[in-house]
Amino acid sequence: LFTGYVHDLSGQKQREETIRVRERLLEGILNASLDPLFQINQRGIIQTCNSAATKLFGWTHDEFLGSNISMLVGTEHASKHDQYLRNYVETGIAKIIGQKRHLMARDKSGTEIAIELSVLEVETNEGDDRLFCGFVRDLTLQRKHEEEIRRRGAFTSKILDGMIVALLVVDAKGHICRVNAAATYVFRQRKDLLLANALAMLLDINDFTWYKERIDAFLVAGTPLPQAHREVSCLRGDGTEFPADISIAAVDGPDGDHLFSLFCNDVSDKKRMMEIEIEKSAAEVLLMNVLPKQIAMKLQKDPSHIAESHECATILFADIVGFTTMSSNMEPTAVVT
Repeated sequence: LFTGYVHDLSGQKQREETIRVRERLLEGILNASLDPLFQINQRGIIQTCNSAATKLFGWTHDEFLGSNISMLVGTEHASKHDQYLRNYVETGIAKIIGQKRHLMARDKSGTEIAIELSVLEVETNEGDDRLFCGFVRDLTLQRKHEEEIRRRGAFTSKILDGMIVALLVVDAKGHICRVNAAATYVFRQRKDLLLANALAMLLDINDFTWYKERIDAFLVAGTPLPQAHREVSCLRGDGTEFPADISIAAVDGPDGDHLFSLFCNDVSDKKRMMEIEIEKSAAEVLLMNVLPKQIAMKLQKDPSHIAESHECATILFADIVGFTTMSSNMEPTAVVT
């Protein structure tokens, strides 16, 4: 005789298929992520990873499984990372759990890669192992972009500092937020003191009022700055005033705010040269009225020598009788003419 026992496995098969579908769905979601993902246990052993992880680091999925996450970060960081996990499991104090850290990882070839790593605990009821998910973001392009921004910024600063015209960058409230080397020379102030100043401290009150009216009109109406060029009176750090030509231009700040660049050209030397030219012209006119034109022109060309040589000359001394008495009753212009 034989006895047969029949057990209906259709429900179990259905549950197993449901689990497989969920696993495939989870695997599909993980592989759809553009950033590398790792699932590790409390000892740092990799239990699964996505395709982005294999692509970035060069190891295959099978090579990752069962390996310690330290294979990515090197022995120094690995020992600390494992200790952080142990401390968290034992004490519940999170030092890296839920935090973002920037560190250098390495791929299969040993090449270092700048990454951002964040680790979160995944709650599960399966066994005693506590599971963690590591999210990795490749910072290579970001670091290159940041370096390019720093390089361009340094290049721009060198260009601005090489300008002979003083530059002040002012925000909408009139606070100075950037200056070049020429500005420190023109205003006779250190860079940190200029940056601590407001523009109102550097301009004559009437000139600052002119500036403020145009800036306010621009901010309210959004129209181009009207007549944004003017000769103004500026104040140096030692309290002395000097004339300057300024021009104003509106620029967009890095945060979308309005900034205004003021190019300030010290015209003190230009003013002095103009005054010298005026005095020189007045002296030339006076010289022409006092001396014969030929002699005056010689004095202008070579004031050290105006004498001429003559082989034969006659000198006549004459006195006009009664001239002194007559001229004393005449206007000076009548005497000369």
